[in-house]
Amino acid sequence: MSELAVEVNGLGKCYSIEKAGIKGGKWRRLAHKLRFGEDESSKFWALQDVNFSVEPGQRVGVIGKNGAGKSTLLKIMSRVSYPTAGEVRIRGSLASLLEVGTGFNDNLTGHENIYLNASLYGMSRSLIAQRFDQIVAFSEIGRFIDTPIKHYSSGMRMRLAFSVAAHLEPDILLLDEVLAVGDMSFQQKCLERVDELTSAGKTLFFVSHSMDSVIRYCTRCLWIDGGKLRMDGDTREVTEAYVEEVLKVRSERTVVSIGAIDGPSTADSQHEVKAESTGSPVARETIENRDGAELVSARIINAAGNKATLVSVAEQVGVELVYDVKGPGFYAPAIHVYCPSGTLAFAATHPSTNIADFEKGQPTRVKAVVWMPAHLFNIGTYSVSLVVFSPKEAPFKRYFSEERYLSFHVVESAIGEKSARGLMPRQFPGPVRPLLDWSVNDVER
Repeated sequence: MSELAVEVNGLGKCYSIEKAGIKGGKWRRLAHKLRFGEDESSKFWALQDVNFSVEPGQRVGVIGKNGAGKSTLLKIMSRVSYPTAGEVRIRGSLASLLEVGTGFNDNLTGHENIYLNASLYGMSRSLIAQRFDQIVAFSEIGRFIDTPIKHYSSGMRMRLAFSVAAHLEPDILLLDEVLAVGDMSFQQKCLERVDELTSAGKTLFFVSHSMDSVIRYCTRCLWIDGGKLRMDGDTREVTEAYVEEVLKVRSERTVVSIGAIDGPSTADSQHEVKAESTGSPVARETIENRDGAELVSARIINAAGNKATLVSVAEQVGVELVYDVKGPGFYAPAIHVYCPSGTLAFAATHPSTNIADFEKGQPTRVKAVVWMPAHLFNIGTYSVSLVVFSPKEAPFKRYFSEERYLSFHVVESAIGEKSARGLMPRQFPGPVRPLLDWSVNDVER
């Protein structure tokens, strides 16, 4: 087994919250502490008892809500801040890119700042000169390299900062929300550079609020919650758990009948709906005393038929609903899909025009699955309403209609994968993103 690149043992970082009545400098605060003792309510633990280890070559994402302690962790690892408890062991050289413009002088040109920034990381002037052209070419700001960076956009500054850090070839690279800059081609270059570094045994730590960026760049993920390590594991598993809790995405629900389990249902039977992701009861308006059909369970599924909370733009996504038919009649399933903004994106029902396809002659249990194609949705959280109705009657009779009953979160497709976004920047407009067939040819004038 190779030597660990990073070891974090019992790590804690505590800040003192100064109260309004104890102002006046450190000596007055010390006198107050000696007289009245330590006030535990004045302590804030940004990190508490954090433990993990990382082997060389791993790509580790760090996620969590604002104030969870993610940036504090990276600052301690980069020696910008020091722990109150525990220790961090770093083996090898380390470069960190925690904020836009860190280590840059606004009044200097991009050319001069490359030398300044690289020298702060300990790179010799001769080595900087040797790699200068590579850094400039990677950053794609060659036209402006002799312009003071105070005239640069935040994206240009971040490109330059990442280019310098990535060409230092450190053993450990710490990045805080910096890989989301630029268009797809630049992000592809970033990913390729990260691949080169990690393939050579270098280690990456990447803090981000963008789940699709974490999924694309990282193979392992740490979830920091309230200063504590909530979860550590496979990136997909950790990000799905995070999305389920933080974004309140419910991709699976089961209806539980209370009081009717051991006997026939009655008009007074009570029902609850349990969201499998949270386990909490969810109120429903239309659940009582169904006369024709009753929902049993529903979930969002992937192509393998497994429950899916996160899906890629390039993946098909299915809705599976199971319902009980209580007697003879005609029963057709339908869904309504809502955009992240809350507006209706589209509605769909079974395409058959043969009324006999929906006829049931006796009580039975039905499972209906509808597939939505890949490259239909843009990134964001979508919700789904479930309906079973009778196509025999006009207007249609609804047996049940569960509004925004399920939800799923769509993340960006893999870098380099064919997509309707092409080379457009990250903020692609609209709720849908169909991959269309294009033909572009030169014609005679």
